[in-house]
Amino acid sequence: MDFEKVREFAGPVSLEDLKYVDHYIGEHMGIFIPNGGLFEYALEPHRLPAYLFAFMYHEHGFVSIDNRLITFKSGSLLCISPMVERYEVPTDLQSRYCAVNIRKEHIEELYTKYTAKCIPEFRGEYYELTDGLSERSQA
Repeated sequence: MDFEKVREFAGPVSLEDLKYVDHYIGEHMGIFIPNGGLFEYALEPHRLPAYLFAFMYHEHGFVSIDNRLITFKSGSLLCISPMVERYEVPTDLQSRYCAVNIRKEHIEELYTKYTAKCIPEFRGEYYELTDGLSERSQA
């Protein structure tokens, strides 16, 4: 795999930074899943070139954005726009989440196409995921 493609979604990481992170890279997105061990890159202040949408598996972690601590919220989607500085706050427990990083130009084009609006800036907001199947069954 071309490691420069990884950097298009994850920023200036090294192969060593991702030794405890499963990652899958496609044309418009990268998926990153910490798999045990410390993800040291995430513990330092950093900015990503892509939009980050992280599905949290537990509530035992924190991310810092704009000098505010945001608690991991299990079952919710944490959203962060490109170039927003953030870092994970170290805890005694392993971070458990799945991050989908989507190329900036791609998601902005899709968002505008389907909403006729500019995409908002995300600075650590959470969005609840809904069960589309249960909503359909009640229609």
